[in-house]
Amino acid sequence: AREEGESEEEDDERAAGEPAFNGTDPNAMANRRGKVNVADTSEFTVAMSFVILANMVTVGLETDMTHDDWPSVFATVNNAFLLLYIAEIVVRLMAHGPAALRDSLTAMDMIIIVVTFAER
Repeated sequence: AREEGESEEEDDERAAGEPAFNGTDPNAMANRRGKVNVADTSEFTVAMSFVILANMVTVGLETDMTHDDWPSVFATVNNAFLLLYIAEIVVRLMAHGPAALRDSLTAMDMIIIVVTFAER
C-alpha cells in the first residue's frame, strides 16, 4: 500500500527493493508497464560499444594519416560520431529522465558531448 504523499513511482521503487535507475544495473530497470526501455537493453549497450570502438579506430587513423584530402573526411566522420553520441544521450534521457544523469558515466558522456559540440 502506498503511504500518504508517496508517488506511484516511489511505490514501484519500494516494491522493487531498489531505485528504478541507480546507475549500476540499467538492464534491471523496467518502466511501470513492465516494458524494458531501449536504453536498458544489452543490444543498445553492445551497439554503442561498437560505435565507441569504431570511433577509437577512426581517431587512430586520423592521427596517422597526413594526406591533404583526409581532414574533411575525418571531420565528417567525427560529426557523425558526435550525432550518434547525442542520440545515445537523448535515448537515455527519454528512458530515465533527469535520473539518467545520476549515473556517473552518463553524466561524463553528457559533459564530453557538450564540450565537443561547443568546440566545433
